[in-house]
Amino acid sequence: TSFSPSGLSAVQQGTSLQLQRIDGQPLGNVELFDVQGRLCFQTSVQANSASIPVAEFGSGIFMLRAGREVVRVVLAR
Repeated sequence: TSFSPSGLSAVQQGTSLQLQRIDGQPLGNVELFDVQGRLCFQTSVQANSASIPVAEFGSGIFMLRAGREVVRVVLAR
């Protein structure tokens, strides 16, 4: 589980990553980057929560950006 100071939560559940903003604001543009800074996934979310598929990315450390919030995410298989 990863949290940003404003309350962005990112929790891996099986082959998906569950995202939620605790403050109720929309997630906005959601981007997932690998450790080399390559964009792996991108979407726009108007709700305060979403589920993104992560099975194809494998294990490792990723950076998740949702709007202006950034959290470090560790994915495991």
